[in-house]
Formats: sequence, C-alpha cells, structure tokens
Amino acid sequence: MCATLEGAAVALACLSGREAADAPSCPERCTMPEPSWLTEQPGTAHLPIWSRFIVGEMLPEVASPLGWTLLWEPCAALGWRDALINRFGFDETEINADFPETIRGRGGHAYVNASTLKVLAHRSPQLHEGHIDRLLGGELGPVPVHRHEEWHDPDPVTAAMLDQWYRWVLDSRNQVELENLGEAVDRTLASALDLESMSDTELVNAVVALQPLTRSLFDQQLNQLLATTVGPMLINEFCNSVGQPAHALRLLSGIGRIEPVSPTLALWELSRLVRTSPGLRSLFDQGLDRLDKALRLSNQTEAKALIAGVNALVAEVGHRGPNEWDLASPTWDEAHDIVLALIRCMYHCDDSLAPQLRRRHLETDRQRLVAEIAETLPEERRPVFRSAVASSAVFLRGRETCRNHLMRLVHRMRQLIGELGVRGERRGDFGSADEIWMLTAEEVEYYADGGLADTRHLAGLRRAEHDVVRTRELPNVIDDTGNDNRAAIGLQHGYGLPLSTDLEPGDIILGSPGSPGMASGTARVIETDADLAEVRPGEIIVLDQPSLVATALFVAAGAVITDIGGPFTHAVVVARELGTPMVVGAAGASHRITTGMTINVDGLTGVVSCEETLADEVRVPSPNVA
Repeated sequence: MCATLEGAAVALACLSGREAADAPSCPERCTMPEPSWLTEQPGTAHLPIWSRFIVGEMLPEVASPLGWTLLWEPCAALGWRDALINRFGFDETEINADFPETIRGRGGHAYVNASTLKVLAHRSPQLHEGHIDRLLGGELGPVPVHRHEEWHDPDPVTAAMLDQWYRWVLDSRNQVELENLGEAVDRTLASALDLESMSDTELVNAVVALQPLTRSLFDQQLNQLLATTVGPMLINEFCNSVGQPAHALRLLSGIGRIEPVSPTLALWELSRLVRTSPGLRSLFDQGLDRLDKALRLSNQTEAKALIAGVNALVAEVGHRGPNEWDLASPTWDEAHDIVLALIRCMYHCDDSLAPQLRRRHLETDRQRLVAEIAETLPEERRPVFRSAVASSAVFLRGRETCRNHLMRLVHRMRQLIGELGVRGERRGDFGSADEIWMLTAEEVEYYADGGLADTRHLAGLRRAEHDVVRTRELPNVIDDTGNDNRAAIGLQHGYGLPLSTDLEPGDIILGSPGSPGMASGTARVIETDADLAEVRPGEIIVLDQPSLVATALFVAAGAVITDIGGPFTHAVVVARELGTPMVVGAAGASHRITTGMTINVDGLTGVVSCEETLADEVRVPSPNVA
C-alpha cells in the first residue's frame, strides 16, 4: 500500500474507533486523532488559545482536504502571518514560518489563534482585550483571560507601528491598497477560461499561480477585520457616556454600499416580477421541482424577463455560495434552483417590506442620531465621535469588499480543479467528479502529472474519513496548556447547555444584540439551506450558523436568531443593512427552539423568549426608530 493510502486508512481507523481491514494498528493514544490530510504541526504552548469564532462563520463545516491544503494552509494562514509581521509589528521569530499561529486545522475544523490576537491588543496603545473578545465571540462565550508573559510587551518600534495603524483606521478614509488589490483581481480574471484547451498540468499550475494574490488578500482581510472593531467600540463608549447605549447599534445600521446586500436587492426586484404576474405565480406555486425548466420553456414575456434577470444575477454573483470559503462547495452558478427558491419566498412579501425603503429609513435615522449625539458631547470630543462613525462605515464596507474579491479568486480555483475532477470521472479515476476534493494539494499535483496511483481507492477512503470527521463535536475554544474550557466556553453547538431541553413558554435565551428591532412570530428552524425554501414572510429564522443563502433571505424574516456569532460577523452586517432584528450568540437556540413555536426577539437587548400559544398573526417589524 502506498504511503498516502496507508495514511488515509490508519486515520479512518483511528477516527472511527476501529481498525481498518487494510490498515496497521492505530497508535496507542488516539484521544483526538487528526485527519490524514492535516500535516503534523508543532505545539503552541506559548500561544495556547485557539477559537472557532470568526473562522467558524467562514468554515462552518469541515473543509475538504483539497480546500484546506490548497487554500487555507498556504494562503489564509500565511496571509494572516504576513499581516501580523508587516502591519502589526510581530517579529519573524514570534510566528512560525511553516505552521503559523494564526489559523490551523484542529481535529479537522478550522481554528483562529486567539492568543496571537490578544498579544496584538496588549501591545497596542489603544486596543485592549475587550476588542478581541467581542471580535471572537461577542458578549457570550468569552475567550479565556490572556496570560501575560514578558515577551508579549511591545518594543518601541512595534508600539509606534500599532499607533500609526490605529490612527490610519480612525482618521483616514484611504482604502487605496484594497482598491489596488481589487484591480489586480479584475486583471487576473479578465480573460475567460478555455478549460478544454488546458492540459491537466496547466489546470493545476493555473491554480498555483493564483495563490500569491489570494495570500495578499487574506493579509488584507485581517487588516480590515481588525479595523472594523475600532469605530464600533468608540461608538459604544460615546453612546454609554451620554446615557444612550441602545443607540450604538442604530449608528451601525443603514451604512449603505455593503457588498453582500446587492444580491438581496436584485432578488427582491425579481420577486416583484413574480408577485405582479398571475402566470409566474402559478408556476411558482406548483413547487420548485422542474421550475427552472418550466420557466425556460415558457412563452410568457414575464418568464423570459425573469430568466434573463436570474442569468444576470448569477453572472454577477455566481461565485458566491452556501459554504463559499471551501473549494468543494457548490455555488450559485451551478444551482439556479437556490435562486428560484429565494425568489419564491420573497414574492409572498408585501411591497412595504422593500429593502430599499427600509435602508433609506435606517440611513435617515442614523444621520439624525449622529447629529443628536454629537450635540450632547463636549465640543472637543465631537471630531473623534464623527471619525468613529465614518471609520465604522469605511471598514465594514471594506471587509465585505475584501471578502468578495477573495471569493472571486476562490471560484476561479474551483472552476480549474473542477474541470480536472470531470476529466478524472470520465477516465474512471474517480467514482464521481467531486471526489477530486478528497485529495490534498500535493496529491493533485502528482495526479495531474500522472504519478498518483489508485486514486479511486484513495478518494473513497478519504471521503469516509471526511464523513467521520464531520460528526465530531469539538469545543469552541481549545487551550493547549491542557486546561479544559468546555464547561466555561461550551461545545460548538451551545456553550455546554443541555441541548435536549426544549424552550418552554416563559423561558428565555440570552444572546448578544446583533441588529436592533423587535419582532414576534412563528419560528422556522433551518438545518440545511434546503429548509429556506419553506420560510414564509415574517417568520423568525433560527440558525446554528448563517450561510450566504440564508442572509439573502433576511429581508423576508421577521427576525433572525443564531447560536453563535458576534457583533461584527458577516450576517449581522447584512441584517443591520436590511433592518431585520437579529440576536447572535443565543447558545443552543437552534436545538431548543422548534419550528412552529411563537418566539419574541429583541435585537437591541439580545433576549429571545417563548410565548404561551402560537401567534394568530405574525408581527413583522419596521425599521426601529426612536
């Protein structure tokens, strides 16, 4: 058996708790065996705390072996290392060059090193641990207290770098670097792919050629991510100082020009076309089965207009998808049914819920609050307050723009490797084209060169191993000093709460405020993106973690509740732009709430409660205005 096959067989045996028929005995200690596609990595006792927050929203599921070894290890982990050294003053020797203490696979899942970020905050004259705690987990599920060591203290050069960065975030509106990266992505993707003319080796080489730019964008991603904490933290302090803490979230709503809101606006317009056409409504009301085909065969003028609109939308955002940070994830350009399902949900919404109207209302409210709060502050503090408001808008937009640039590059990688998988299936090397994602980056290079034997067997073993890893329930926080934080921090799906305890009338779940507003309605628990097709206007969407598909439907929801997440996550930004109340970090909500319950949501306080009876009428919130 070749070394690659043997490694996969041993890993599968260890992970499943049994010995594979063709595998050697498992090692004596298999307390948390790593999957075969993860390289053995050095310990991190000097930076011991690893967190699922932030990266858990990006990779809610176990990444494919190829996605991890082609994208996350060489681009994400190293890109973040670049940012720590070049932007935030870390010494080269403080962050491992081969296995950086930034992002790693632990037990198959992605984790961010929280200790590294807390060292950064400790060294900064203006940042503090609270910034990082809120970034990592919101107000619930704090990361363990940072244990100070002498080497964490900044030298004068590092302190000066961090001070300069902070002043840039607060005072400058300069996003030239991000704009230049966007132009580089445009140039890189300007030429249409001619996949059929490329050899197997050329396909792989084209992916490898995308890695440096992708790495630079991950560097920029950490820059934008940390920058988004500065303005909101100051806004919170200013609002508290004038006795109006509830205004902080409203000052972060209705910012405008947020990248991921664009698909929602386009979907809304397409849903209006269905709503005003009896012929289209008839087709949609028959269900999603064969709907795409029926629309394309229809002679109705409205059907042709709808298909043209769907095609235009997919051409613009076809690189996005439900688990888009993984190369193996399907995207919108492969699944028109997802787009039609979202339109089907939205067309039931009344015109009064139009996102454009809600956003204008939110923007007006935001501008009024800025003027009111500035008027109550001492004159010398007003410029800092206005800078904090402006900075928040700049970097919330910037973070989402950077994400979109990254997704475009990731999708080009997906197209190139996907073609290799199609060829492999045609040649009989794989049982199906998607088995290509079960290889590692090194194995794909060997395969393209004709040097990898028995790929079908290897892919089968690796898929079985991947399926076992997906069933693991790991803690949100891992402490490499050996401390068990499960009791304090909790498991991935509920911070240690008894998940079998259903929510009873009168019970409450306390989460973190996400998007302001109040709503009461019937709960709709979403376990897979397919469940979104059943959402009706005004229902309370309850999720473990939101996907891109789910955020597109926030406009139709009465409110949104998520098990985990913090105030700066992608989904929260979208909810605020659409005026949809949202509570995040509501531990165990998706397990304790069942579809059909009547739920009250207060996005301003983070309180979720259960009513005695089902509501006769769902109350859909309008934008929250004092």
